[in-house]
Amino acid sequence: MTTTYDPKITALLCIDFYNDFLSEGGKLWPWVKDMAKEVNLLDNLRTIVRTAREAGIKIYHVPHHRWEPGDYVNWKYPSPYQLGAGERQAFAKGTWGGTFHDHFQVQEGDIVVTEHWASSGFPTTDLEHQLKRYGKERSSAWACSPTPALRRRRASEWNSASTSRSYATPQRPGRRKPITPPSILTAQPMRMRS
Repeated sequence: MTTTYDPKITALLCIDFYNDFLSEGGKLWPWVKDMAKEVNLLDNLRTIVRTAREAGIKIYHVPHHRWEPGDYVNWKYPSPYQLGAGERQAFAKGTWGGTFHDHFQVQEGDIVVTEHWASSGFPTTDLEHQLKRYGKERSSAWACSPTPALRRRRASEWNSASTSRSYATPQRPGRRKPITPPSILTAQPMRMRS
């Protein structure tokens, strides 16, 4: 089955496509590598992004906050996830791990939203504003995250009538496998409405 998307109202959200997640040698790669290889994650992400670009779908980069010295020091209630990221210096600003993977660099016309500090790209960012600004009523989100909080996002975070969410989210060993649409695994092209 081929899914049809209208590029005028559809956005592709590329969430946390940093080297620390998606590259051998990345600080978080050991958490995701087995599942990423099992589902052929990088090839599938390349296909999704390339197909969206060819179809005229706007690409939104939804980056996690890049760690800097002093992050979380004076926070009264940092989450264990945030403290762990600080200890590992995940996505450290100015480092290779804190830059976008070579295959997912920002291109002309892409939107880069403000960095998110927690497990969701919606609260505390300008993502909702950027989606509405460009008339995007439907989004397909592709994330690479070992955290269950990202997989628990609800459509209510963005109050559009026809929001579609899909996650290609590798998980740590022992967790249930991610839901990956068959059309993505077989790399079928998306057909666009004219």
